[in-house]
Amino acid sequence: MSTAGTTPVSYNDEFVDPTSAQKYEDSVYAKTSHSSLLWDIEKTQLDELLARYVPAGGHHLDFACGTGRVAGHVVSEQRPVTAVDISSAMVAIGRSVRPGPNYLTGDILDDEFFATLKDLGPFDSLSAFRFILNADRDIVQPILGRLAQLLTPQGIAIINNHGDTRSMKAAPHYLAKFSGKKNDASETAVGNYLTPAQALGLFDNAGFEVVDTRGTGVVSGRIMDTIGYDKLRDLEARAATTPLAKLGTNTMYALRPVRGLNH
Repeated sequence: MSTAGTTPVSYNDEFVDPTSAQKYEDSVYAKTSHSSLLWDIEKTQLDELLARYVPAGGHHLDFACGTGRVAGHVVSEQRPVTAVDISSAMVAIGRSVRPGPNYLTGDILDDEFFATLKDLGPFDSLSAFRFILNADRDIVQPILGRLAQLLTPQGIAIINNHGDTRSMKAAPHYLAKFSGKKNDASETAVGNYLTPAQALGLFDNAGFEVVDTRGTGVVSGRIMDTIGYDKLRDLEARAATTPLAKLGTNTMYALRPVRGLNH
C-alpha cells in the first residue's frame, strides 16, 4: 500500500512499527468511524454465513487478523479461533484488547509456518478481511491458494473486497478506465478498488467457487457528519437486506475450495 507523494510501503511492512499498529487500531476502527459502522453490519452478515455453512463449534482461521477485530468476534460466538498476522505489533494489540483467539505471527508463504498451520487444521472456516485489496498484488494469488489448502473439503472461506467498483466510491476507477488505463487482475488496481471480475478471477485461480455473497456500504459515509452515526447505520442496515446491497463498497464472498484445483 502507498499514499500519493510518499515512498510505497509494502503490505508486509506497513504495520511493523507498534506506533503504526496502534494508530490503525485507534483511528480506523474508532467507535464512531465509518469503518466501525460498516463492521457493525458485517458482523451480522458474517454470523449468518457461518451459521448457514459451518457446523457449530467449527475451528475458524482468521487470516491477516490485524488487531483481532474479526477473530475476537468469532471467538465470542463460541467457535475456537486461530488468528494469524505477519505483524507482531498488530498481534500484540489483539492479544491485549481481544483475548481468546490463539494468535500467531508468521508469513503463510514461508513453508515452515505454512506447515504449522496445516498441522493446526484443517479448518472448518476461515476469514480474510481487508486483505485481497490491500495486499501487494504479487502475494494475493499464492496466499489465496494456500488458504484453500487449509480448509476441510466442505469448509468455507469468507473473504471481503472493501473497494467494489459497483459502488459510488469507485468513480475514480471509472474515470481512469475511460481514460485508457488498464486495471485487470494481474496489475495494480487504479485507486483502492477491485472489480467483481478481478475478485472472482483471484478466487477461481486459487481453487475457490463462490457459494454466497453479502454486501454493505451503499450510502456514502460523507453524509455521516450531516445525519449522524446512528441514522446512517440504520440506513445501511436496511440497504444491506435489499438488492441495493450489490451496490455497496464492501462485498463479502463465501467460498468453498474446489479440490484438485487449489495449489
